[in-house]
Formats: sequence, structure tokens, C-alpha cells
Amino acid sequence: MLERSVHGHCSVVTKSSQPLQDKNNNEIISVVTKSNQLLQDGKQYEISSVATKSKQPLHNGELQDAGVRELPNWCDLPDLVLLSILKRLTSLGDFFAFGRVCKGWRLVSEFMKREYMATQPPLLCGSTSHRDFYSWKEEKLYKKDQPALKGGMILGFSHGFLILLHESDQRFISLVNPVRVEIMANFPLLPECLNSRYVLSHASLMSPPTSPDCLLLLSDLNFIFLCRPGDLKWAVYPRDYGRSVILCEIFFKGKVYALNDRGHILIYDPSHPPKFTFLRAKNNLLSDSICRSSTRLADCGGELFAIQCFEYSNRRKKVKFVVHRFDFMTCEWVRLNNLGNNVLFLDSCRGAFWDDADNWGGSGNCIYYLPNTSNEEKFSVFHMKGGRVEDIFYPGPCFSSCWVFPRLCC
Repeated sequence: MLERSVHGHCSVVTKSSQPLQDKNNNEIISVVTKSNQLLQDGKQYEISSVATKSKQPLHNGELQDAGVRELPNWCDLPDLVLLSILKRLTSLGDFFAFGRVCKGWRLVSEFMKREYMATQPPLLCGSTSHRDFYSWKEEKLYKKDQPALKGGMILGFSHGFLILLHESDQRFISLVNPVRVEIMANFPLLPECLNSRYVLSHASLMSPPTSPDCLLLLSDLNFIFLCRPGDLKWAVYPRDYGRSVILCEIFFKGKVYALNDRGHILIYDPSHPPKFTFLRAKNNLLSDSICRSSTRLADCGGELFAIQCFEYSNRRKKVKFVVHRFDFMTCEWVRLNNLGNNVLFLDSCRGAFWDDADNWGGSGNCIYYLPNTSNEEKFSVFHMKGGRVEDIFYPGPCFSSCWVFPRLCC
């Protein structure tokens, strides 16, 4: 059940398989009247406000019936009308309230869920134990009332699942889909060499948990951990590789791609014996030591990107992002000054997500990123054109939060 709260005020829509009664009819009417003219069997008609039985006074002070129009049975609305109403709803809260009206409405919302979620921007999942989901486009805070989401620490979001570290047992990993509330926890306990949850810096999946190719990647300051669902133990690899150190790693085209401190790429194929192959880049994008710890890799539409963050703190703190694409033909890092209509979302778990702003009506050529301090109640947008930084309010500390894409959860 979703509860919706705005700046601390919470309203709950209860779940029911029967049509809502008189006290809730006003809410349904307000949803229906958002679509003024709808289609039914190819013909247009209007749904007007519903009049109840009323009395009008006569000259002698008596009352008479002015006319009676019974409230309609909202379950009898044709599917074509329900689809038209649903397509006009822009709020996630309205969408889930629509599905709770009755069984027929719920079936229509389930049928349209994937298409509707594809039009929604990513939500910001808070690091609090209650797992708030903030829609910055609506400026509303949603709560998911599910025990599986409470407690623990968010390690990342990947392929529609939150990767959570258990609160009481810091070696226990679970995967939770925040929309379908699916839970997967068939991973072994983390190795004893990982003795603190706060040193984990990245977590991602190679494919959805139901896929036979699913592989979970975790990393900390010293090791990289790989495991498939159902495995008895984790494969552990040191971050030191020869004379270099691995800075960041991701899944890319079914393999693990890692970037070392010299700007070169290490590739690990899980389907072959555990061995890294070396891909030397002709140019070193990490010549500036300032940005080494804040560099991350991203799979951007089948291209391998490296995103670097430069922070300057003279009189006023200034942030600058530089994006490179790896050209596999020339083995060079090519700088990009324009992302087109695409957007990069960077979370606190060293994750990076690529999205088309046209999907949810946003502005492209920018990077959304979270603060690196625990007390800031905002996140920011870096505009590639001009380098302008825009701050966006968030009702709580943004640190250790992550981006959740609704379209990936369906």
C-alpha cells in the first residue's frame, strides 16, 4: 500500500475490492472529471458532476423533490473510458489510488502499469529506515509500507531492485523490488574479510534476478565480490592489480569493466576462468589526482562512459563534471561536451544511470547528483552547457540515497 505525504502530512487510501461508498465518491468524481470528454464505442460524451437527490423550497415553505440522479456504479465504466482517465493522471499517488477503487479498475491499472511508469522520472529513495520515495517533479514524498524495505542500508539500485544490507546481520544481502515488492535473498553471507557495512562503495546486478545470467557485484576499499543467486560462496578479487589500483567497476555487455588509476580498463568475463584482461587506453583521463576518487563508469546506451567530478573550494564551493566516452576502435577516451537530450543520474553508491529526458518531459544535457555530506537537504543539477549548478530541495538528508527508476520495476 502506498501512503502519500507532503512535507510531513500523510493521507492514506485504504485498499478495497468493492466500489467506494458515498464518503469516498467525491474522490472518484474528482478523478473522473479530470478527463472532460471521453470515448465510448467511438462516440464522445461528457461525464458531468453527479447530482444527488435535492429539495427546493416552495412559496409556502414546504419542500419538494427537484429531481433524483443516483450515483453511478463506477465499476461499470467501460475499459476504454478507464484507459482514457488513467492516461490523464500525472501523479503516482493518483495512479495507485485509481487501482484501489475496485477489482476492475485495478486490472486496468495493472495492464497500463508498465506504460505509465515509463513516463515517470526517477524517484529518490531516502536512506531512512522507513524508505521514503521522493518525487521531485511533484514535490511529494511517498511511503512504501512494506517490512522488507524497512531497516538496513541501501547499497544500490539495479535492474528494478534495491540492493539492501540487513540491519542486524551486516553480512546478509537481499534484493527488493519496491513496486512489486518481490524479495530475493538467496545469496550466501558476505565473506569475513568484509567486516563493516560502511566500506562497501558499490553494488550492481548484471541482469534481473530471475535471469540465469544474474550476477551480483559488490566492492569495498580492498576487494571486489561476485556471486550468483544460489551460489555457496562469493568470489573475491583484490583491487590491487599489478602496479595499479582499481578505482571503479561496472557490468558492461555481460562482463565486468574496471578502471584503474592510470585510466586503463580491466575486463573480467564471468563465463571464463577468473582472469582479468587488460585494455590499455592511449590517453590517461586520470592525470589529475583530484578526481580519481570521484570517477565512476556508466553504461550509457551501450557506450562506456567515465564521469569525473571536480570540486573547487576557494571562496565558494564549485563543482564541475567532465564526461568521456571510450572509443573501442582507437582505444581512446573522447571528451563529450553535450549529452543531447539525455540525462545522467549519479547516486551516493557510485552508481550512474543514463536516461532519455523525453520519457518524462524533462530537460536533457545535464547531470543530477547527490551531496557528499550527510546534513544537506538538497540534491543538485549540473548543466553541461555553461556549467550552471541548480539546487533542488529534498525533505531530509540526501546522503546515502539512491535513484529508483519506476519503469525498471515493472
